[in-house]
Amino acid sequence: MERNYMQAGNYRTGCSALLFLNSNKARANINKIAENCRLVCQLAGLDLSMETVVSKGPDRSIDRDVVNELITCLLTGRYEVVVVKAMEEITGDKADLMEFLMDAANIGIIFFELNTMQFYSSNGLEMTGQRKPRKGDATWE
Repeated sequence: MERNYMQAGNYRTGCSALLFLNSNKARANINKIAENCRLVCQLAGLDLSMETVVSKGPDRSIDRDVVNELITCLLTGRYEVVVVKAMEEITGDKADLMEFLMDAANIGIIFFELNTMQFYSSNGLEMTGQRKPRKGDATWE
């Protein structure tokens, strides 16, 4: 598949992206959130897919089946970016997050955080500069 990329800093725009949400909302509300995310991603130059991987559960931990679903989607080669509201939605454990980011990088995947409008690579830093800790952000000490 021929892709039309525009180089912008350390990342390319026009990349295909997959949305990952950690939410217990109803499917109709998830669809509304996804549509809003799609509009924001367009501003960042991302082509957000209609496909969304959603983790639902009684706590913020991601279900193993959802992780497998996300990995399966990424291994298809259709996506280059995973879009999340916040990196902490993947996991609150810094070591687990770093390992997940490294595994994703091994198959050419980067992450885009909607809350900060920043791209993240396997080293846990913004691809456009080092991420600044936010107040109350225990994950990024």
